[in-house]
Amino acid sequence: QTDAPSLAPGNYQLVFDRVGGIAHQPVQINIWNRPTGGGSNLNYYAAYVMDGWRISRRITSNLGLRWDRSVAFVPASVKPAGPFAAAATFPRIEAGQWANVAPRAGVAFDLTGNSKNVVKVTYGWFNHDFGDGFAGTYDKNATNSTSYRWTDPNRNGNYDPGEVNLSLTGPDLISAPGVTNTIINPDLDQPHTHEISASYERQLASAVSMRILYV
Repeated sequence: QTDAPSLAPGNYQLVFDRVGGIAHQPVQINIWNRPTGGGSNLNYYAAYVMDGWRISRRITSNLGLRWDRSVAFVPASVKPAGPFAAAATFPRIEAGQWANVAPRAGVAFDLTGNSKNVVKVTYGWFNHDFGDGFAGTYDKNATNSTSYRWTDPNRNGNYDPGEVNLSLTGPDLISAPGVTNTIINPDLDQPHTHEISASYERQLASAVSMRILYV
């Protein structure tokens, strides 16, 4: 969870610029919806089994199978009221669940039968999780800012309530945050990688060897 408390000086930023050749003129106010306390999570589960077989005196094989499951979600949260944002309660959002298996295999062949020249070939399927920030796209309790035109009518160098039309459709609006994504894609596939390698290993001395590997 990411907590963003209200800022002591106020949940806004005043912008001054040079206007008509005159420096330090009030032109804009950026307002934050603090305090917020949203966040996103990812629960990840995995299990792996492997076995090896000595097919012959010169051939050894290893087979493995990995199972993993990812659950991405936004936990339920409560947003306290702030100077520019009302209080709200948000339920848990399930952003997606994926469960897949990933096979692994490897074969080692002793070329000369004395274990000094070995060729190895491997294959692996690797699933990738979406990261613990993936579900944050759907978090409605996240910090954002809205920008408005501000001219400081009373010229006191600070923002006072009523100086800006804070409507999202009013004439003072400059930019508003994008709408939080609320559409869950049930057909989103978990990305994965196929990896194949081949290598040649040779013992040169009792404690020295060389290896050529291609992946």
